[in-house]
Amino acid sequence: MKIARLVIGTTNAGKLAEWKSFLQDQVEILGLSDFPKMADISETGSTFAENARIKAGTYAKALNEFVYSEDGGMEIDALNGWPGVSSHRLLPDGSQASDDQVMSYTLERMKDIPASSRQARLAFSAAIADPSGQIIFEGQGALEGVITDSIGPVVIPGYPFRSIFFLPQVNKTYAELSDNEHDQYNHKKPVAQKVIEFLKAAQ
Repeated sequence: MKIARLVIGTTNAGKLAEWKSFLQDQVEILGLSDFPKMADISETGSTFAENARIKAGTYAKALNEFVYSEDGGMEIDALNGWPGVSSHRLLPDGSQASDDQVMSYTLERMKDIPASSRQARLAFSAAIADPSGQIIFEGQGALEGVITDSIGPVVIPGYPFRSIFFLPQVNKTYAELSDNEHDQYNHKKPVAQKVIEFLKAAQ
């Protein structure tokens, strides 16, 4: 099995750039924007891993390509892992939430939770499927921290949880990390290394 190129299953330019940076020159990297007729896929899984498998397998079969897909979000212990797979649609009516709504609604749900019980993690799962849709690689990563009681000083559009997710080891929110700190604490990086090893073995 030789993998000459890998499609990153996203139209998000930031995610595509991130994985191009991770994988560098291992293989040719494409994004879903290179396949404009490819329709979005509904994330119907009950876990991040299931959604990653669904997307990778469906895109791979439709495009006849090797496809990497991922799914992830916030898991808050005091709320039994909420919002989990609903991280992007966490409002009670299930609608798409704005960045401000994500932050304010999460903090509202956490308002009575003491500081000692605000543990949470940014978690994600990844999968690669071959052109037949078969899953040939899976990986998971997580970054542990705590939910703040207010919105932090830095807000990054499109990444609302980073402004209310505090990392005690560096005494700042995830959104405040420098480039070097983000590289150090990026929970996707260990999985990216495993992807690189997998791709090398497939050459």
